[in-house]
Amino acid sequence: MFSSCGVNYNSATQTVTVSGSVSPKTAGAEITYKVLNPQKQSADVKPPVSDPVSSVLNYANHIVTDQNGNFNYTYKMSGDAGEYTAVLGGTDFSEQKTVRFDFFSVQDELKLLVQINLLLSENKPSELYDCLKDANNAKYIGLTRCEEFNALSENNQKAICQSLIDIYKKNGSAYMASKDFLDCVVQLSVVIALKSDADHFQQNLIANAAKTGLDKNKTYDTYTVYLTETAQNHVNLAVRLSNAVLCADLIEIFNNKVVVAAVKYAKGYGDIPDLLAKHNDILKIDLSKYNDKNRDYIDKNLMGSDNGDPDDIKNKFNALAAYVPPEPPGGGSSGSSKGSAVVPAQIITDISPATAVKRHFNDLDEVEWAKEGINYLYESGVINGKNENAFYPNDKIKREEIAKIISIAFNFNQFVPAASFGDIQNDNIFAGFISGVSNAGIMQGISEGEFGAGGYLTREDMATILYRIIEKFNLRLTYSDTTPEFTDGDSISTYAGEAVNAIKRAGIINGMGEGSFAHKSFITRAETVKIIYPIVKLYISRQYLF
Repeated sequence: MFSSCGVNYNSATQTVTVSGSVSPKTAGAEITYKVLNPQKQSADVKPPVSDPVSSVLNYANHIVTDQNGNFNYTYKMSGDAGEYTAVLGGTDFSEQKTVRFDFFSVQDELKLLVQINLLLSENKPSELYDCLKDANNAKYIGLTRCEEFNALSENNQKAICQSLIDIYKKNGSAYMASKDFLDCVVQLSVVIALKSDADHFQQNLIANAAKTGLDKNKTYDTYTVYLTETAQNHVNLAVRLSNAVLCADLIEIFNNKVVVAAVKYAKGYGDIPDLLAKHNDILKIDLSKYNDKNRDYIDKNLMGSDNGDPDDIKNKFNALAAYVPPEPPGGGSSGSSKGSAVVPAQIITDISPATAVKRHFNDLDEVEWAKEGINYLYESGVINGKNENAFYPNDKIKREEIAKIISIAFNFNQFVPAASFGDIQNDNIFAGFISGVSNAGIMQGISEGEFGAGGYLTREDMATILYRIIEKFNLRLTYSDTTPEFTDGDSISTYAGEAVNAIKRAGIINGMGEGSFAHKSFITRAETVKIIYPIVKLYISRQYLF
């Protein structure tokens, strides 16, 4: 009987290789090998067959095993493109093996690649999707065996087609060969599958670590062995909400976020030196700046600090190393003892933003109260500026823009069919986001069948949306009973009253001038970020506070 058997077709040489082994290992065993034309079966072969290459058979021959019972035979094949069936057997065998394989010419493959590259250059994602889903084309390019792509939903497969176009443009419209194209499809499929499944993200991230290449990095050991669950959740959300599309993007973002989380959630400040040394290929810190006088001071201030990326850690380290802390009471050096007195950590707040925190936008000085949230959500890929250097914090924000922010931040699936709103077509860039928050019951239209795209959102409506998110994820807030009532509280709409009161008592939202809430005023971009930011942080850490 056959212990192994395989048939492989090489389109470049148009050769077929048949290989395998028999059990028991028998030398000189004769194997009959027949290849049936497409749509033909073994029963269609009627003896006598004078010419083995007939309307039924494409090829027929005998193969003999070597002294170890193995066989390997290669021959050049010709015929029409299609799915062929190889049948292996023999008089010494009680079984037959049937193996199906695709045959096509190198010309078929090249013709398809020309078509694919043309669609990439013409920015036609829908036509590219149709091209790849064609059964013959899928065989020519190798997609029939691409389990990662075939396991995705139709909408995710279409999203990959758009990403392929973006990659093509990013690479200067360079011609994509078959191997490069298929490699891109596999990587895109793996990454989008990871990012789409929030409930199993960590499980899938670990299961696919070898496929993505994450397991080759020191950060992977830190993530799986050292980080606490809270720290892992921080990394998980940041990676999932990132703009990573290829495995290289995923690795870079994962590396950065693991280092940031390791420093923030270190199990003790005594771990900080080892963490910095282990990951200094990413941090690029001059560790010689450590000395007996500043070591504890630096470590204690770095541990627990909020950082957007490794550069922020490096900048804070340098600023802390340059600061000379006062000696502890009684004089003398603080030394490196873990019980030594240190200067309180508030010195961090005195480091200028230009040194300690990246300055992404140049128009945030007048909204200092929202700057931290804007930088954080920007670095997490949740929000963008209106151009490269400006956020426009005081501009009113549109309903569809809020839908996008909420959908990304809280993973309301954006790969589902668009909701049935007459003013939102399926090709609208916000359609998936609007569908996500609508299906989750977080945002509704302004009337039946109309979402209200282009319109603005009032402060009381934003409070209502935020409260729905809090309830949906069962996030527990710390409330205060001493917060003053809004002077216009009696005029707040009935449907929004509970939400406004709850998030006011939690200290998430504040009033406007003279103690009013200004419930009918349209919320600005900065105000939106200010009230969403603490809920995003709570959602990330899953700290259920009572």
